[in-house]
Amino acid sequence: MLAFIDGLNEAHMANPFLEATNTIGSLVGMVPLHTAQIVGTSLSVVAGLGTAGVAIVRTKKYMTWANEVIFKPKGLLAQLCKTEKMLGQIGMEGTERCLCADAVPDSDG
Repeated sequence: MLAFIDGLNEAHMANPFLEATNTIGSLVGMVPLHTAQIVGTSLSVVAGLGTAGVAIVRTKKYMTWANEVIFKPKGLLAQLCKTEKMLGQIGMEGTERCLCADAVPDSDG
């Protein structure tokens, strides 16, 4: 199970090339010329969108692979969803603060 979580984290991590491009765009944007600021901002925006897009595609591909190789042979299915949707799926919709430390009882009794 830890290997699955590590793989998911690896799939969701940002592409180093796009991260470097974002950093370069930020640095170029600090040059006090309008042209440089426009170019820097454009680089940062494109790199940010690229990073998000690549992370989404890689995560979906990894989840498809993980379901076929890891979970399906055991009769299971893994999926990613937002907290609200997950609470609805487990019958706790509308529950407030169910994932906060205050909602977890102390082990002391």
